[in-house]
Amino acid sequence: MKIECLEHEYPDGTRSVCGLTLKIRERESVVVLGPNGSGKTTLLNHMLGLLKPKDGRIKVLGHELPEESARVRERLGVVFQNVDDQLIMPSVLEDVAFGLVNRGVPREEAFERAERVLRDLGIEHLKDRPPQFLSEGQKKLVALAGAVVTEPDLLILDEPTSGLDYRATRRFVRLISELKERMGFTLVLTTFDVDVAAELADRVVVIKRGDVIADGTPEEVLTDVDLMRSAGLKPPEHVELLRELGVDEPPLDLGEAKELLKEMLGEA
Repeated sequence: MKIECLEHEYPDGTRSVCGLTLKIRERESVVVLGPNGSGKTTLLNHMLGLLKPKDGRIKVLGHELPEESARVRERLGVVFQNVDDQLIMPSVLEDVAFGLVNRGVPREEAFERAERVLRDLGIEHLKDRPPQFLSEGQKKLVALAGAVVTEPDLLILDEPTSGLDYRATRRFVRLISELKERMGFTLVLTTFDVDVAAELADRVVVIKRGDVIADGTPEEVLTDVDLMRSAGLKPPEHVELLRELGVDEPPLDLGEAKELLKEMLGEA
């Protein structure tokens, strides 16, 4: 996947996501990190072929966008930030099966596959309920089920944990990890939650006002307190604490951080 010098001009003349070059390898998990208004959603909309760049080029899964958007969409799954926009069927089961039926999969087979995914995600008990009456966390899981039931090569998640409490966020992150391990898709996820990035990313890309200001491993990016603050992001709390205690290179792993603190307390 390759995006070069992306720039989009809206009808009112404003521009966004410019000076951005990004390459993503097959089966890589890339978390695009940035505060609200940094251009994360605009970037994903270009990757989905929903926006046409004024300059530059976009190539996803070997296809040029937006010219070959239809061929790309056959191979990807998406969970939008506002999942209400994509939950459109009368029941959860029908909604999850919708993508398969729309692609010509026989209805009986589509519903069997949808039930299997709902079971894997632990929400089979919701299959007959109208999606609009679910909690926010349940809606996110239903949207995720609909995104992965087609067994995509690329899964795109836009702020998937926004609006979720701590427990629901932990569950969602765990399920994404398990699905990625089992299905082997490429993952692109946007968020401003550094803890989500730490858990899911092979690589973290930080954007600010449409420009890439950092691109590296979670350890390289998320422990750089000055970088994170300059991007309008809050570094992991234990990283900030260790930096204030004089540790120049604090570990990102929480377990390692705890052991380091124990050593420091013992010496004290």
